[in-house]
Amino acid sequence: MKHVNKMFLMLTVVCAMASIVNAATVTSYTASDSPGSAPDGNGNTVDVWTVTGDDGPSRSFLAGTQDGNANVWTVWDLDGGAGTYATHTFAGGALDVGQSVSIDWTHNSDIDTDTSIGVRFLDGSNTEVAVLFEGGKLVFSQFDTAAGVTTDIAKFYDRYDFYQVVFTLTGTNSYEMSISEGSIPDNPTGLGNGGDDGNPDVGEIVDVWTGTFTGASITGIQVYTEGGGTSDQWFDNLDINEDWVAAAHDPVPAYGQEDVITSGLELSWTIPQVRSLADPNVFVTDPNLASFNLYYNTNDPNLAVTPVSVTGWDTQTLRASHTPVPELAKNSTIYWRVDAVLDDASVIEGDNWVFFTELTKAVILTEPVRQLVDAGSTAEFSVVVSSETPPTYQWYEFVDGVNDTVLTDGGDISGATTDTLSIANAEVADEAEFYCIVNNDSGVEVMSEIVLLTIKRKLAYWPFDGNVLDSVIPGSPASVVVGEPSVTADSIAGDAMVFDNDVDMLYTDPNRVSYFDVCNYQMTVACWVKTTDSQQWAPLVARNGDDGQGWQLRQNGFTGDRPSFTTRGTGNEDGTPANRTIYDGQWHYVVGTFDGTVKKVYIDGIVSRTYSVDDGSVLSDGDGVIAPINASESPVAIAGRVSGSLAGGLNVQTGNIVAGIYDEIEIYNYALDATAVAQIYADLTGTGVCFDQAYDLNGDCVVNMFDFGLLSSEWLNDQLIQPTP
Repeated sequence: MKHVNKMFLMLTVVCAMASIVNAATVTSYTASDSPGSAPDGNGNTVDVWTVTGDDGPSRSFLAGTQDGNANVWTVWDLDGGAGTYATHTFAGGALDVGQSVSIDWTHNSDIDTDTSIGVRFLDGSNTEVAVLFEGGKLVFSQFDTAAGVTTDIAKFYDRYDFYQVVFTLTGTNSYEMSISEGSIPDNPTGLGNGGDDGNPDVGEIVDVWTGTFTGASITGIQVYTEGGGTSDQWFDNLDINEDWVAAAHDPVPAYGQEDVITSGLELSWTIPQVRSLADPNVFVTDPNLASFNLYYNTNDPNLAVTPVSVTGWDTQTLRASHTPVPELAKNSTIYWRVDAVLDDASVIEGDNWVFFTELTKAVILTEPVRQLVDAGSTAEFSVVVSSETPPTYQWYEFVDGVNDTVLTDGGDISGATTDTLSIANAEVADEAEFYCIVNNDSGVEVMSEIVLLTIKRKLAYWPFDGNVLDSVIPGSPASVVVGEPSVTADSIAGDAMVFDNDVDMLYTDPNRVSYFDVCNYQMTVACWVKTTDSQQWAPLVARNGDDGQGWQLRQNGFTGDRPSFTTRGTGNEDGTPANRTIYDGQWHYVVGTFDGTVKKVYIDGIVSRTYSVDDGSVLSDGDGVIAPINASESPVAIAGRVSGSLAGGLNVQTGNIVAGIYDEIEIYNYALDATAVAQIYADLTGTGVCFDQAYDLNGDCVVNMFDFGLLSSEWLNDQLIQPTP
């Protein structure tokens, strides 16, 4: 019998295999009558199967030609019944290491949800290993007691085709399982629609895997169905054999092994054994073994190549090997087979094996970074790659991960197939996410990170002039008004808006919360406010800022009267309290900026600083951050906070509204620098802003001759205290 083998566990001394006292009898059974009702058709007088479950043997029968053979056994289930089970206990006892059980098996039915059908290998009445189908799936699944769970093999079932299921005991508690088709021809007048259904997802070899089980032995096989009224199981050609140990087996590299290193690679296998004449309970080297014919080929399953003759092997480990010269190519599929040549020139053909050599796939050393550029400038995304073979590049615009746009050179786009993508004359219409696919001779695509192109701009602006409560930036979300905020002429420019405590606030359209997502990477939020309502942790402008998401420009609860900039997920989340109060009934310009590295708070055009209590020196003018702001599904709110989402329910938190007059509220998608903040303050107030100026001794914000005069007037004054002579 021919079957495919895949081994991950190398048996080092096969001659020391366990004793086979009462081992399973090497024999075969073919269908001659209903399971459990008659002998096997080979002249024996034993019943092959015991059928139990729904109505017992009445749920079994002998079917006509189904797979090219004259007859097959069949068991079937009642919908909603207890299931039907055809069980065979091996003659002579449990399987011995090196023995295999094979059976031809198929089904053509839909399986009820929460049920399964399949083939089990038993220790007494306990299932130790199984190959099965679960309801609602068209892929094989596997189970063994060591893993304790059912795992999809992820290979599709070619409906109406028979499969050969082979279980081999490779160690006391280890096994190999293979499922293959192709050795049994499709029958054009067979099951259902007849013949092969053309499913391209399977071929001659469906799958091979290894595992372990916890029971003491494997004493029987069971074909079962619990799948419902149409879940018939067809099976025949039950065979117990020693083909696996009698031929070259246990390949290294293992069947299907990936990323096999080619340098110094040695192909090896366990040599054939037979039962010892002195002690039939022990396997020994086949005394008629003369040599091996080793066939191997790259990227071609056709092994019609001149074989390599291997004439030696290790008598202790019972392993033979060969080192390919020249070395096998990387990025390749290697097909190979070992045939044993006996001293009478007869050949025991081995199984077809396959493995995959190491892939020289490219490695992205430097990922592209987000681009935040001025309108009309050029944005560039780059990757730095390490690759053993020449890399190729293809840039994409991300859409949904499925329908992404392949970029080509032309217009403002260049470098679409190079390591650097350039987008000239960038504008708002170009805003999107981009990534690069890198490939090389390995054929393995490597995807870069997805990064964003953003044009620097003001996203939202509420001047409140003419009692307009919406942002006036074209395309920005409209406002949802809570309570009845009122317009006032007591403003910084034009009109302003009065928000009463526990009553008035506004928030942006919750259907358009993603509009502000770009602020997670960089942002500025600024507002003019006149208030005495110093509540702890109460927000001036916020996008949630609680629940681990979003941001808030708000009062810091540790000081009672100073604002801070809270950014969730960034590190330094609450932010250092500002060094000045704004809750004094006067107009103040409060700004929070976040550039992805540092966040800052400005009051009246000047950055808030932390000073040393010892010498008054500046310790910092911002808080370091380590990550973007956490995403939020909440809208932006003014004078209060809104948490939650439109889908899950919004929580409009009127209980912490900061009452006062608000004006000139702005949100940018980048961090304004100190000069820009000071300029806005100066333009709106008509008052100059003086940064701290080194060597400005007279405080006029200019270093000039007046400062030099003050310095010279103190020239050579000595305040040094000397020790007493």
